[in-house]
Amino acid sequence: MNAIGEIVPVFFLVLCRITGFFLIVPIFSARNTVPVVVRLGIAVLMSWIVIVSWNDVPQMAIDATYVMRIVQETIIGLVFGFVAYVFFVTVQLAGAIIDVQVGFGFAQIVDPVTEASMPMFGGFKYAIAMLLFLSLNAHHYLILGILESYTRVPLIGASIWSSISSGTVAYTLFEVIGAVTLSALQMAAPIVVAMFLIDAALGILTKIAPQFNIFVIGIPIKIGAGLLLTVLLVPSFVGIFSSLFDAMFGAMHALLQGMRG
Repeated sequence: MNAIGEIVPVFFLVLCRITGFFLIVPIFSARNTVPVVVRLGIAVLMSWIVIVSWNDVPQMAIDATYVMRIVQETIIGLVFGFVAYVFFVTVQLAGAIIDVQVGFGFAQIVDPVTEASMPMFGGFKYAIAMLLFLSLNAHHYLILGILESYTRVPLIGASIWSSISSGTVAYTLFEVIGAVTLSALQMAAPIVVAMFLIDAALGILTKIAPQFNIFVIGIPIKIGAGLLLTVLLVPSFVGIFSSLFDAMFGAMHALLQGMRG
């Protein structure tokens, strides 16, 4: 009983980090696809694996410092999962940009994962990205990443407050958001440029033949061209999303380095 009482405080700290991670990270945070009980069970199992993998379980007293450790571990898990989540938002952002250009800006669908409305092209690309993410077993690397975080930012002897106060963590997050925005613009660029050329051609047609109703013929042309270009660009999604996933894991590694100080 005494040994169990010594392990419980450490186990709860490990559980705080992993639970915070699973609350936000893609796939595992899905409300309708992964029940809360299953997510909690996975978090408890991962926490127990972490405890068992240690040769010496650190001793920890429950005091005011312990409360600060709980806050610290929860922040680490949330921020770590947030970085992974932001890269999946890239796909939705690119889809939103395409929808506005093609003419689907007012057509929104319900995302079963987040239970929020999302653009049609964003939903299509998000589904492909999620399937590719699972087919590449990248979710395994997410789990390995949160387990490896205990070697980079251990429970004992590590403090993230200096990294937060110095702006290191915030700088890393701003870099991630900037990279995500740039990636979204690059993903949407081919269709945006094509829509610009179609708009220019329709503008010239309006000047040459004013009797044509540009709104009647323009919208179907843009929708048809957007769908055709999307079909033609689908094979390139594999390379684009693979590079995006590599950048995601690189950002998570940089975040751990920044937290480590």
